[in-house]
Amino acid sequence: MHALVAARLGDAEMALRYLRETAATDLDLDPNSAGGVRIAGLGALWQAVMRGFAGLDLRGDALEIDPRLPPQWRSLSFRVCWRGRSVAIHIAGRTVQATLVEGGAMEIRIAASTRKLTPGATLEVSM
Repeated sequence: MHALVAARLGDAEMALRYLRETAATDLDLDPNSAGGVRIAGLGALWQAVMRGFAGLDLRGDALEIDPRLPPQWRSLSFRVCWRGRSVAIHIAGRTVQATLVEGGAMEIRIAASTRKLTPGATLEVSM
């Protein structure tokens, strides 16, 4: 959660440090572990990347993306299901592409700018 908060505050260096610490819990060899994974830690990693770095927010009347990728990351791509729709998101540098893969037209908010996303169309927004 510290990584998520740091990413949303724009402190990419601190966010990456916390993200690496959380990932290391399951990825680094631990002689005291039986080799299992900690599902809560994996969930926290997902939230840090999606909600923190991608700025994904599913709560409002529109799907929201407000990315804050670390400078070391060239891009981030993912799909999200939102209210019966499937949306493919690609973030690269200061550009966000959103494609409505399945479902009816919808509104999407990218960096505080609301746009209409139509089926099969790719919306590209430069920030």
